[in-house]
Amino acid sequence: MCCCLDNHFGPISLGLGFLLAGSLYSTNSAINLASIGADRNALRCLTPLTSCCRSSDTGTSSLGNWRYPDRTLVPSISDGGSISRSRGPSSVILHRTNNAMSPTGVYTCEIPDVNGTTKQLDVYLYVGQLPGQFFSDSNCSKCQSSSY
Repeated sequence: MCCCLDNHFGPISLGLGFLLAGSLYSTNSAINLASIGADRNALRCLTPLTSCCRSSDTGTSSLGNWRYPDRTLVPSISDGGSISRSRGPSSVILHRTNNAMSPTGVYTCEIPDVNGTTKQLDVYLYVGQLPGQFFSDSNCSKCQSSSY
């Protein structure tokens, strides 16, 4: 499996990135799923676009979304579930409740940048120790063709 992850704190490109427990992460970072919680401990996908994400938490518009590793939409927090999403000022938020430890894999946050263009930011959520093969695979076509 090729994930092309950096597993580091890094510069937030174009103001897009992740915030968890006061730490900033760039796209393609790896984060232990157990470190994500609900509310203040949720994983925030950030954009500098101030008009983003404040509207209703229903629908699949350009307000921002999270996708599971299988590319299906993460449900709204109002729909329940152990992994859910909500929206806040300039962020789309991933919540983990009930000590959920799956699914693991590459989650995608879809969020507009400062120009209103929807971007996809990936984060690898894992449990336990991250296997070494998940780091910087030069044969990964996703890394070579990405616009991150």
